[in-house]
This record gives sequence, structure tokens and C-alpha cells, in this order.
Amino acid sequence: MIRIIDARQGRLGSNIARAVAVTLLSALGQAAVAQTEPMPAPEGRSVPRPGTDARENLPPGLFFQPRVTTAVQYVSNLTLVEDGEPQVDMAGLELAPGFNASYSSATTVGVIDYELIGRAWEDSDFNDIAQRLAANGQWDAVPEWFYLRGQASYADAVIDPRFGLNYGGLGIFGPGNLTDVATASVSPVFQRRFGDWQATAFYSYGRTWYFDEGRGDPVVGFGLDQDSIDQAAGASFGTADPDARFTARVFYDWQDSEFENALPYRYERAGFEGGYDIGRTLTLVGDVGVESDLDASTTEGGLDSNFWSAGLRWRPSERTTAEGRVGERFFGDSWMASIEHRARILTFSASYSEEPRVETQILSLGEFDPGDLPPAFPGQGVGRFNSRPFVARDARAEARAEGARTTLSLELFSNERDYLDLLSQDETTAGARFVASRDLASNLVGQFELWYTDYERAVSTPVPNVEVSTNDRDTQVILRFTRTTSPRLAFIGEAGYLTRDGEDDLGGTTDYDGYWVALRARWTP
Repeated sequence: MIRIIDARQGRLGSNIARAVAVTLLSALGQAAVAQTEPMPAPEGRSVPRPGTDARENLPPGLFFQPRVTTAVQYVSNLTLVEDGEPQVDMAGLELAPGFNASYSSATTVGVIDYELIGRAWEDSDFNDIAQRLAANGQWDAVPEWFYLRGQASYADAVIDPRFGLNYGGLGIFGPGNLTDVATASVSPVFQRRFGDWQATAFYSYGRTWYFDEGRGDPVVGFGLDQDSIDQAAGASFGTADPDARFTARVFYDWQDSEFENALPYRYERAGFEGGYDIGRTLTLVGDVGVESDLDASTTEGGLDSNFWSAGLRWRPSERTTAEGRVGERFFGDSWMASIEHRARILTFSASYSEEPRVETQILSLGEFDPGDLPPAFPGQGVGRFNSRPFVARDARAEARAEGARTTLSLELFSNERDYLDLLSQDETTAGARFVASRDLASNLVGQFELWYTDYERAVSTPVPNVEVSTNDRDTQVILRFTRTTSPRLAFIGEAGYLTRDGEDDLGGTTDYDGYWVALRARWTP
């Protein structure tokens, strides 16, 4: 069922209250924020990692830096209507006070960034208040024994990729297809080395809130969103030295998600993983065990399906490592691969994994590095919000080159969601992102960004058992210049262009384009 909601009724007060609640919850663990994309270990665990180098980049002790950003901007085709239809073009003003704060010591690291964004347009029907919160942290309660991690986030999100993306990460295009999503989680972790052996145990508790209030008019709305309580736990015991000739460990992992109205999600996994060096640079790796058969039930858990994998890990030097495995899971043949290479100015990584997932587990319990926040301009997001489990088949490759004045990065990705129930239609998102940044002068930085996204999905029709496949291809280009006139003042000139080329099996099309230009000033008192 699709819910139609007027975003202009009572949105500001409820959203601020929810954001405050999320912030307070995250503070319990001296932490808070979001993740972004979990890349689980080959056996599918998402054990919170102890320690991070992020605190080395933070000032010692308590740091607090307020800021105010203002902007005048012009947007063409704000509501993303198709070519040939009357479109909304308008200018507007933006005011965004915010702050960045951190705390770093030998045992504690925490960071939070918050921004309240107010927009006023020529047509007051599109006036809007938005918020962005990102925070996380870690407290080593008993060094080398026990630590506590937490995160929280509040941000714009796309309800349905078929109705447009969050172009530029600005939250201004397609207001009827934008909503807010908040997450918070806390994870106590025990990890201790006993001679040649190491024991690990963790528990994670997370919450996800969907605010299904499309902004502006018309409103899209959605009906599969479900606020959730997400939990995960795990334990393992095995050899402590990852470089030993023989490594082994036994493990158990458990996941549980409870939703407002939807069926719960439960998954378990237990097994043995080992590795044996068969040469100076080559290691035989594999695992075997039992897991929940989600094809039979996604609500009961249990350990009623066998799994195994086997492969090789190649490590010719400390800068290069690669691993590949083949195996069998409850969903059939399974594959995993990864490679990483680090040089003086160039880094390269690529990976492919197949794991059962549910949307809210990704959002609230995803992996993160304490003390390190997500980028200022987030990615496009993948797939629809929903509470239905799926097998994620994710491939990603990234290359990054850093010179004295120029930084280049190229990212390729493919994310397939194979839903485990017959009511949900599978979807695949693939694309590429290229970013170039160069110091043009001592106080002037130029940045160029190119995104391409190809989104495919089967859509149900009124005819029983008949689906229509849709394919939407999006391109956006952003050019940005940042000039720092003083230690406290910076001016940012920005222009962006977007276009969509969409079609379905019945011959229908969805084609539109738009652009924006903006001049921003950022003051840090």
C-alpha cells in the first residue's frame, strides 16, 4: 500500500525531537555514526573492529568548531518532471549553521558533525528544513580486554530510485522522493589474547527510523518502510597470529531484526575457519559449518543448512594481498574475491561478496571506523527501503592516486539484491564515479565529479504473475571551486548537471534533465 503524506504538516518539530533523541542515545557510548557500507569477512561476520588509526588525525583532548554556511542557488527542474512537461525553475537562499566536535585520548575517541539546513525558495511551498548528523566513537574501557563502540546518523535519503536520486547529495531535487533516515547503535566488545590464542565476543544493538514524509508537492510516499530494532551477536576462539603458518578458529554469529508490522528476520551461522601456508606467499583457506536456511524461513533462524568454502590467499608483499574462494551456501554456489595493492601514490582495491542481508541491519549495524566520519557529499544509495531479506551480490573496485597537488579516484560498483520472498522484485544498481581534485593555488581548490548509475528493477503489474522490467540510467556532473580568503572564511562556487534516460518493457520512457548553480560562503568563528 502506498501512503500519501503531506510533508508540510508538523515536520520540523517532530524531526528535531527525533534528532535530539538520536544524539542522546549515541552519547551513551561516547559515540555515534553511520556507516556506510559493511564489507564483511569471508565467512560473513560483522564483528566490530578494535582500534583505528583515525584518532591520529584528530587534535588531542576536546575540540569544538562551529560554522555557518550560507548560499544563494538556482535550480532548474527541481521536481524532476519529464522532458516536454512544465518544469519548476527557481532561485532560493540557504542558511546552514552547524558544528564539528571531537574528543581524543589514549582510551577514547569520538567525533560528531551536525548541520541544520534551512531553505527558502521563490515558491514558499518548497521551503524546507533538513538536518544532517554523523557521529561515532570508541571507549577502551579495559585496554586489551573490553571496549565500547557506538554510532548515530540522521540524513536525507531517497525513497525509491525509480523516482530520482539525491543528485549532488544536496537534498533539493525531487523533494517528493526524499525522506529522512536516522540510525543509532551501541556495541560492547570483548577481545583478549591468551598466549597464542585469542577470544572475541560482541553484542550490537541498533535502531533505524524511517521518516516517510516526502517533501514538497507532489509526494511519492512509500509503504514498505519499517522502523526496526536490530541486534547482532557473535563469539569466536582461535589462533591469535594471522601470519602463523597454521591458523584456525571456531565462530558463531546471530542476527535479529524486529519491525513495526513486518515479519521479523533471524539468521544464525556457526562453523570452523582455517588457513595453512603451502608456500612463502600462498595460503590455503577455507571454512565449513551450518547456517540458517533462509530459503525455507527468514523468521525462525536455526542451523539447518550446510555451508563450505575453499580457496587461496596470495600475499607477495606487505603492500599486496589477494584472496579468492568458491563454496556452497543455502542459496546455491557462492563466490568471494578480494585484492588490495598499496603503493607510494597509488592504491587499488577490488572485492566481490555474496551474503544474506536486510536493509536495516546494513544501516544501523554497518561497520565504521571510530573517529572517522562519512564524506561531506555521500553516495547515491542503493535500492529501496524495505524490511525484506535478500542475498546481496556486491562487486566493487576502486583506484586512487595522490600527488603533491592532484588527487584522482575512480570507483566501479555493482550491487544486486536477490530478494528471498516472492513478493519483492529483484533489483540491480551498477555504475561508476570519477573524482578529480587539484590545488590550483595556495588558497584555491578545484574539483570535478562524474557519476553514472544504472538501476534495473522488476515492477509488479495489475495482471497476476506479470512483471515489467524498468531500466533507469542517471548521469551527473559537478564542478566546484573553493577559495579560502582567510583562516575563517571560504567561498565555494558550484555548478551541476543531471540527466536521466529511463525505459520499461512496455515502451514507456522516463527522460529528464536539470541543473543547479550555487555560491556558498562558509564562516568558522
